Amino acid sequence: MTLHEIQEYVRPLVTNSMQQIFGDTSINLSQALLAIAVLVVGWIIAVLVYAICVRVMRFFAIDKLIAKTPLHDLLRMLGMHRNPVEILALLLAAFIGVYTLKLSSDVIGLIWLSTFFSTIAGYLPNLVTAFIILIIGGLGARFLHATTVQVIQRVGTGHENTLGNIVHWIIFVLVSLFALGQLGLDLSFLATNLSIMVAVLIGLMGLGCIIGARPFLENFFLCRQLKGTFGIGTTVEIDEKRGVVREFTATSVVLEHDGKRTVLSASHFFRHSYVICS
Repeated sequence: MTLHEIQEYVRPLVTNSMQQIFGDTSINLSQALLAIAVLVVGWIIAVLVYAICVRVMRFFAIDKLIAKTPLHDLLRMLGMHRNPVEILALLLAAFIGVYTLKLSSDVIGLIWLSTFFSTIAGYLPNLVTAFIILIIGGLGARFLHATTVQVIQRVGTGHENTLGNIVHWIIFVLVSLFALGQLGLDLSFLATNLSIMVAVLIGLMGLGCIIGARPFLENFFLCRQLKGTFGIGTTVEIDEKRGVVREFTATSVVLEHDGKRTVLSASHFFRHSYVICS
């Protein structure tokens, strides 16, 4: 085959191909413009959603509350320098962006690309839900940590910070397992065993608190009995000290003598003899 014959054979093929390309392009030009318009509108909505979410959560100081939770430390360990509030807003904006890409793919007729973006868009709500659960769980763990510390400080058993941190991390781990379950991960076996360990640990902590709170409870109930024996303003003599009862606290009696005040535990009155003078 000569060069001229090759040229005559290839020329119709190229001409037909170019006609098909330009013909299809002219037919789908309106669809392409519509797809671009959808992308622009979707991008604007995604940016607005991101900005509004960040401003609203910062207005209610949610970012400052989350900064004190394990979630904030966990994100730093993973190398994420954005705070949880920005990440949540970014996930919401990403959902809108991916759904916009799906709509644009539908407009121009790229079914396989539309199916791909549809799969991602269907998974993102689970990711957003899981992240919200982590945020709420982190705040709840922080609240229980503070409550545990305050209760143990009032009881007076000590080690309140250690026990508070234990409660903090137990709650956060359980919440994390629940959040991972929203992503379709089967962690039922791990969650069951962890729940048993947590129940045993809580039982041991409760027993320790009861044992540690024994002096407090003893003085608390004995103080109730003393109130029925004498009242404020009564002169009492105990341990060669003569004083006037000025106050009853939850677990003790306050005596005033020689211009000073002495605080005696309620159990002290039951271990030593005392005289009610008036």
